[in-house]
Amino acid sequence: MGDIVLKEVALRMRAISRDHDIVARLGGEEFAVITPYANREQLLGVAERYRNMVEALAIKHGNIVIRPTVSIGVATNEGEMDNADDLFKSADQKLYQAKNAGRNRVAA
Repeated sequence: MGDIVLKEVALRMRAISRDHDIVARLGGEEFAVITPYANREQLLGVAERYRNMVEALAIKHGNIVIRPTVSIGVATNEGEMDNADDLFKSADQKLYQAKNAGRNRVAA
């Protein structure tokens, strides 16, 4: 069932992303969305759009219905971060802030 949920979430994420965005599964149940040409405020809007999309899902398999949620960490290269490793580390730290704050939320 976990694979079905991951596939459905990935398909929906790709469907609402822009043509020049990159949606990738990092491993396990973690995804990254690289959103060029967006500032911090725009990224927060994008992250909320993804969160709302996942929260609205009702994935059916037989007589089972799964309603997934997502926690999202947002990082931007505005400021001192100048490489991909720093951006991923920052986004990961924010992801765990979102999870620790109650899940199904965005932290930036």
